[in-house]
Amino acid sequence: MGIKNLSSIITTHAPNSITKKTFKDLLGKVVAIDAAIQVYAYVIALRNNAEDIKNIYGESTSHIHAVVSKALLLMDNGITPIYVFDGKPPTLKYNTLDKRREIRETAKKEMDEMDELGEDDVERKTKLFKKSTVITWKQMEQCKEVLRAMGIKVIDAPEESDSQCAYLTKELFAYGVGSEDMDILTFGAKKLLRNISSSKKNEIIEYDLSKILEELKYTQQEFIDLCILLGCDYVEHIDGIGPKKAKDIIDEYRSIDNFLQKSPDIKSGKYSIDEDYLESVQLARDYFLNGPAEVFTTNQLKLEAVNQRKLKDLLINKYSYSKTKVDKIIQKIINS
Repeated sequence: MGIKNLSSIITTHAPNSITKKTFKDLLGKVVAIDAAIQVYAYVIALRNNAEDIKNIYGESTSHIHAVVSKALLLMDNGITPIYVFDGKPPTLKYNTLDKRREIRETAKKEMDEMDELGEDDVERKTKLFKKSTVITWKQMEQCKEVLRAMGIKVIDAPEESDSQCAYLTKELFAYGVGSEDMDILTFGAKKLLRNISSSKKNEIIEYDLSKILEELKYTQQEFIDLCILLGCDYVEHIDGIGPKKAKDIIDEYRSIDNFLQKSPDIKSGKYSIDEDYLESVQLARDYFLNGPAEVFTTNQLKLEAVNQRKLKDLLINKYSYSKTKVDKIIQKIINS
């Protein structure tokens, strides 16, 4: 989900932290790719305009086309991608995942009911389709297999990919993180690169965390508290606190703790706060600051030679690519 309204807060109050980039600006850079976000966005876009790409066995291969085409786009423009995949979800996120599962099931049920009644509201079906779409664990494993055959480094994060991606930038293994989720910044990534997977070369938007903190006059911990108040995956949002109020709270009180202790709005009962709210806030803070990440050396993260035999076998025999197409893919990788 990311952080609600964080982009608009930054745009309004820290505009100098945002710059437009082109692929030329990123030539020679290493970029950590939030794999799940990239694959999901591609599949949704594809299904909105057409149908799933399928192999000769009738199995969906849209996810494979997602990682192959997007990885080639980056490499062809002189960018070295490191693909980071989610591991097991943290306990903190279980409630959020349960809610998302319910939303998917409800959307799927409503779509089925529309089909039974012969309803043809395309806009409504599209919205429901987005809500019901899921990329399976098996499909993600297939993506990893293909990327490794391409010679691209694949990392299985211990838990959330966000903290692993942030680690790669903190340790200077990567210039920034390619993702659409703003909470990459909450985890401390030095730079967030949105739209990096777009084929339009002038649409990359870079968010610089150090400049964000400088313009907002926040520490990283104060920034994290702002993000929690805006709405994150790990803490229940306080009803009635919108983006402006959230920023005003941190500007005045500098922390959620001080707000809860000193604000007259809390004393008057204006906001409903659960007994364990502050405990969940502290757990979320700790996770944003110290989320688990695998440790690497520079040599472990280098591109490897393409495994031509393996890649041909996968793309041609398993995913029904043409031999001509695969030969072109391999040549692109070799020339990148």
